[in-house]
This record gives sequence, structure tokens and C-alpha cells, in this order.
Amino acid sequence: MLRGKKRHPTIEDDVIIYSGATILGTETVIGRGAIIGGNVWITSSIPPNATVTIAAPKLSCNTEKPKHPKKRLHEHRL
Repeated sequence: MLRGKKRHPTIEDDVIIYSGATILGTETVIGRGAIIGGNVWITSSIPPNATVTIAAPKLSCNTEKPKHPKKRLHEHRL
């Protein structure tokens, strides 16, 4: 064990951290008033009053018809 050594990030005052957020690093500092969204991974310091979130997923549509038509569940014989 490393007695007397800092082992955890520093979280300053008025910080909001949502569930699932992971904050790593002994030198990592989360600045005062920052907001950390859910399910984000932080490995470097965040300045005061910053907001960190995961980018919203993009919808991707394929307009090509499938080569093999999909059968519906009721069309399959068990």
C-alpha cells in the first residue's frame, strides 16, 4: 500500500456527478460547479463550471432493400 500518497481524484465544491460516471486519476481535478453526466469516463481534469456529457447517438437509416426478405415470427413453423 502507498501510505501518505494521494490515490483519488479531487472533487471541488458544488459539483454534480450523475450515476454511472467514472472519474480516474490521482491528479484529476473536477472544478467547482462542474456537471458530470451519467456514464462518462473522465481521465483528465475538468475546468470550473464545465459540463461533460456523452454525445447523443445518431440515427442511421439504410434505404436499400435486403437481399433476403426477413420472415416474420408468425411465418416460421415450429
